[in-house]
Amino acid sequence: MNPLLKRFALTATSVGVGIAGLAFFLRASRPPEATDTHLHSSQFDHSNCARLLWGKQLPTLTLTDQNGAAINLKAHSGSPHSLVLVRYLGCSCSHCIEQLIALNKRADTLKQLGVRVIAFSEDDPEQNALVMKKYGFNSDVFTLASDPENRMGKRLNMNFKEPNGEETNLHGAIVVRRDTVMFAVMDTKPFMAIDSLVKESQRTTPIKAVATILP
Repeated sequence: MNPLLKRFALTATSVGVGIAGLAFFLRASRPPEATDTHLHSSQFDHSNCARLLWGKQLPTLTLTDQNGAAINLKAHSGSPHSLVLVRYLGCSCSHCIEQLIALNKRADTLKQLGVRVIAFSEDDPEQNALVMKKYGFNSDVFTLASDPENRMGKRLNMNFKEPNGEETNLHGAIVVRRDTVMFAVMDTKPFMAIDSLVKESQRTTPIKAVATILP
């Protein structure tokens, strides 16, 4: 081979390897991209997905209270007073219980405001009844609801599968008035800004006024 052509070929190969290496580095160093099965690759994504609920109506799904009775979310959220929905990960989640206890400490205020709190998880009604009694949750304000197979959690995009097949469950807090989501937040940890949640329960207009049915 001509020495000049040989040098050109070696240079071209080196440049190609360098570009390929750079591309690999950039791909490996950037944040994970969202996919059809992984919509929450970061806390930023959790916030964005929560905002997608703002101004929308709740899906029509049935929860079961601690007494085994069906809960009509439409009836609760259709009143002029707010409904606060809390998605927690069951009584085995100590941080979730801390959140519910903190909310219960505001029970008198919430009752005066006409606010109902429905906290739902996969726990069955019998377990929920025990938790209500153990922690003395005010039944005038609180309902612990059972969400079998995480149906509500999935519809609200708080339950999803990672690319590796593992399942991620998010905590969430949603304020609903007249069947419309006024405020929503979701994250890998419970929302502990209780005073802020009480304040949001008094909201009369949604942050994002686009009243459409969730898919």
